[in-house]
Amino acid sequence: MNDPLLPHLLDIITDPASEGLILTGGFGIRIKQASLRATEARTLIPVFPEARATQDLDFFLSLSLFVQKERGTAVRALFDRLQYTEYTPQYQFGKPFRSENPEPKVKIDLLARSPSPEEGIRVKGPRVGSGAGIELHGRETPEGFAVEERLLAIPVSGARSDGQEVTAQVLVPHPYAWINLKVKAAHDWLRMERGEIARKPNSEKHAFDVYVLTAMLTESELEAMEEVRAPYWNTPIRSEIQNYAFDLFGSEQSQGFQTVVQQANVPTDYATFYEALRSVLGS
Repeated sequence: MNDPLLPHLLDIITDPASEGLILTGGFGIRIKQASLRATEARTLIPVFPEARATQDLDFFLSLSLFVQKERGTAVRALFDRLQYTEYTPQYQFGKPFRSENPEPKVKIDLLARSPSPEEGIRVKGPRVGSGAGIELHGRETPEGFAVEERLLAIPVSGARSDGQEVTAQVLVPHPYAWINLKVKAAHDWLRMERGEIARKPNSEKHAFDVYVLTAMLTESELEAMEEVRAPYWNTPIRSEIQNYAFDLFGSEQSQGFQTVVQQANVPTDYATFYEALRSVLGS
């Protein structure tokens, strides 16, 4: 895999302190896509679009990092050691891709699922882990309710930023969790298009990501979906996300699917995609 973000990901995941970081976002999709192609895995839609390029590393923080504080402080020390600068205190970081050129920048965004009352982790405003004393927060993401469930460990090889060739494993979410995340983000984009909330640039990417993640489903992932979904059936936002999926993709002419068609570099398969999406979400 040849991507300018790869050395920076490898810098992080080759350090033992990175245990507890879950890679999501566009780059996580690129990593999973590269792994599926390398292993010639059979996927729901055999020819799926290229995952989009990105400059961001989006990590969910395992909530265990706020409980086992020595692990959390080790993650913060890792970011400091790699010379990341805080952009938003304690949950957004960045640095230049190359030291000789201040632009463009690698960006790290830290997120976390909403803790249950029993977990005893403080949430203040958008910040999960406020007051935990590890100098890191995760931006609260309620739609990430299943993000720590059945994580997938993907091997990644390449050169770190110091030039050393390495192989490491990165954790990414199970497709059930990932698709829920992306449907919610895509519906936020749809609300922007309708003028209901303020616009953010490039937000149409999330609808495209829903299609790519669904197209990349493997047979074993589909077979296990009901079992993975079952513990979260009564989670309130889960049923909301079902409705969001219909609003986005309920017909081939829907705004969500049409933006997929515009972004895809290969022919799309609406019927297979939407049937599988409904199955994933339990519709």
